Amino acid sequence: MTAGRQQGKEKRKKKLVLVTYERKAKNRYLEQLEDFFDGLIEIGTYCVDEDEGQMELSGADLLLLSFADVTGYVSPFLTGGNQIMYMTRSFEKDKLAPLAGVAGGERVGLADYSETLAFETIGILNACGYNHLEYQMIVPGCDGESMRGIRTVITTENVVTIPAAVEKVINIGYYRISWTTFAEIARRLDVLDDTVNERLNRYSQVVASPNQGIVDSIKYTWTTERQLAAVVESMNEAVIVTDLNYRIVESNSAAAALCGAEERGGKAARRQLRSVEELPGSLREFLMSAGSVTNQITTVRETGRNVVVTKKPIALYGEVQGHVFVIRSVNEIQKLENDYRIMMARKGFAARYSFDDIITVSPRMQECIEICKRIAATDLAILITGESGVGKEMFAQSIHNHSRRQAYPFVAVNCAALPRDLLESELFGFEEGSFTGARKGGKKGLFELAHKGTIFLDEIGDMPVETQAKLLRVLQEKEVMRVGGTGVIPVDVRVISASNADFNRLFGERSFRRDLYYRLNNARVRVPSLKERREDIPLLCRAFCDGCGHGDYGISGELADRLQRIHWDGNVRELKNCVEFMTALCGGGTLTLEDLPPDYRETEESRQEKRGTRETAGMPLLPEEAALAEAILGILRRRKLGRRRLKRVLEDQGVEVSEYKIKRIVDYLREENLLP
Repeated sequence: MTAGRQQGKEKRKKKLVLVTYERKAKNRYLEQLEDFFDGLIEIGTYCVDEDEGQMELSGADLLLLSFADVTGYVSPFLTGGNQIMYMTRSFEKDKLAPLAGVAGGERVGLADYSETLAFETIGILNACGYNHLEYQMIVPGCDGESMRGIRTVITTENVVTIPAAVEKVINIGYYRISWTTFAEIARRLDVLDDTVNERLNRYSQVVASPNQGIVDSIKYTWTTERQLAAVVESMNEAVIVTDLNYRIVESNSAAAALCGAEERGGKAARRQLRSVEELPGSLREFLMSAGSVTNQITTVRETGRNVVVTKKPIALYGEVQGHVFVIRSVNEIQKLENDYRIMMARKGFAARYSFDDIITVSPRMQECIEICKRIAATDLAILITGESGVGKEMFAQSIHNHSRRQAYPFVAVNCAALPRDLLESELFGFEEGSFTGARKGGKKGLFELAHKGTIFLDEIGDMPVETQAKLLRVLQEKEVMRVGGTGVIPVDVRVISASNADFNRLFGERSFRRDLYYRLNNARVRVPSLKERREDIPLLCRAFCDGCGHGDYGISGELADRLQRIHWDGNVRELKNCVEFMTALCGGGTLTLEDLPPDYRETEESRQEKRGTRETAGMPLLPEEAALAEAILGILRRRKLGRRRLKRVLEDQGVEVSEYKIKRIVDYLREENLLP
């Protein structure tokens, strides 16, 4: 048995002394008291009719008198520590139910042992709602004339002689101690806990209450208090509620565990912490210091644990009535943050890269990184430009992880990859039933999911013009409206966009809004291409070799020199693909020129020469390219398009073609003066 249980067992029970006139009443009331409290208190009795001599009241915490007029019998024996209360009575609801069937206004007899009891019984019946009858007392010594015409008699178990002419007798049973009497005893003897509250609730279902309105009000208050206690208990954080003098009003299991008070005589966990003196000394001093604190980190000297404490006053009617303390473990907060990051990473809403992941010794690249670090400290919208494959998204993620928003989501969306008819609903969300096939309950848009964090709009130049107008409003008003919705949703999102498009050309084609461009371009960053940072190529190759997972590799000097002289149109992405191809086919060791893919084995000079030769007008089109050239010429005669939009139009017509081939054919048509 733990020390806490021993203390609970040794604690003295409060004592109640029941005082009655006669033995029958004593036995009946004693049985009811013992059945209700079931060992929670000690119960003694004193019967005026049968007990003689000195009444021993020195150990009595409360005297329960069956009637006010027995006060005179106990007055000589009272001490300063005795409390007195008077019993009120009622009857079982089932026993009273037949009274509802008696016609209203009917004169009925009320038979009882004495006038005093009869008066009380009539008062109880009226208070319990049976006031539709006219009661005539039938007690020993009453005359027969007063009972003339009575057909129904109500009697308690104090049966008296009932006239033979009576047609119906309703026995409402013996008196039951009232609900309010039990509640007051429990309150005065400090045993009004959850167990007693539950017994009182059950008792109220059986016994009628003369003061039902008061009973219902008290039950509502107790229910509310129990609901509050259940809420406090359900919280993972340690919660302690005190009055103005720092006496504990409520606490939960987490608070008890913080003080090492998990077990205490089987009581409910939230009852275990009885005093702030049970708190560790350093924490108690902190909590009882003046003023409020919010998320204050402190160390509990006794345990060495770091905790986060919040202390707030409880104000009612403009006056402080107490305090509430919330204590959280720093370790738990760190765990929650880690779980949150894992969850967001699983959803794809986390930034994986930082500036430390960018491999470079190039002064131009290092200058670009330093500029991005300074911009990251602001909330400016950033437009990242650069050739395809230079690592624009890597920079976007690094900016996010270097900003104050790093703990919040990073949501990336490729504006060119999403179908234009779905892009708007993906960005801004939609309400249920807003279009055919809309998900039940609607869906949050990517801007909502990025709240407090960063949204990365890749390939922003390919966004449809109609969506650009709605994006501009979101950026201006900092609020979104879902597709099919009627209300706006505030969002706090930093926007980073990226593109390798020529915006001047897009402006000329009226395919991109100038006002949106300037809204996105608060700060512009151009990421250098690989040909501008050739000194980084050996470093990048070694990093790609280390990360390939196929074995340990080295790079020969001749290969490193050749890789630096190659014109990488696809920049870092193309270089990585080339290195991964070599490591996949090589069995390990040092990579040489022989491991280069065939397209890269020729010298850069010969590649440039071939590129120049193939792109001249004198090179005839291949037979299979003639039909494609006619299709392209037909489109360009109707409207002026860039090769990316031209590629999209061709794909809509079922023609799959690369941008490189489109460029070569357009160049041929231009040299031949065939373009409009």
